[in-house]
Amino acid sequence: MHRETKMVKYIFMLVFAGFGLIFFTSCARQQKVFIPEKAKYDCECESNNIKISAKTIGKRDKTFPSSRNTLRKYQPIEIKIENNSDNSYVLEQKNIGLKIASVRDVARTMRRSLPFRLAALLLIDLFSLISLASILPPQMTGVAILLSCCSVLSTLPCTFLVIGYIGRDNAKISRKLRQNSIDVNGKIIISPNSEVRVLVFAVKKDFEPRFDLSLVNSTSDEELTFNIDLEDNLN
Repeated sequence: MHRETKMVKYIFMLVFAGFGLIFFTSCARQQKVFIPEKAKYDCECESNNIKISAKTIGKRDKTFPSSRNTLRKYQPIEIKIENNSDNSYVLEQKNIGLKIASVRDVARTMRRSLPFRLAALLLIDLFSLISLASILPPQMTGVAILLSCCSVLSTLPCTFLVIGYIGRDNAKISRKLRQNSIDVNGKIIISPNSEVRVLVFAVKKDFEPRFDLSLVNSTSDEELTFNIDLEDNLN
């Protein structure tokens, strides 16, 4: 019986270690950013006191857009617009010569996986039940079930915390993505003597490294078109 008691302790230690690992990986703060403070741009062009800088985002960039799931479907591009003129300009999604993905679709590739972690928690509970049932003698099956139930109940707070933390982080990712990206049918205004940095997510299968980008003067409706060439800088 002493041996069975020792094994039960080991099982509970493994169970709580598993829950602890899932909890801390779920609650750990993510240090990545959407747009870094400093960036080296791959392409720069200038006209009428407007300067456009652009760069592709790849695996080497430690940002949210460089996540593996995002890069599998989309090609993120960071665009910086420096308006050194006295006019306001508008950049609309339709005036970028790329097939742009919606922010909602892109956000799905950046969110932390809740179903995976919940499935892992369930597997740990099943592991404790099966292990206890196999170690304890048949006449103590009820005790094994009771101990497994105690294990599940003791880890319920961890489960709810994991759900809360991941939900909070996913909501933050979606909010930041909307703030820093151009959505389908979206637009941004570049005020006089100001600078704007924005992300664009091109559908990867349709991505062309050479494309046109047009700004519209908000007063005269005059278009300024820039030829962006990122062909030599894909990563």
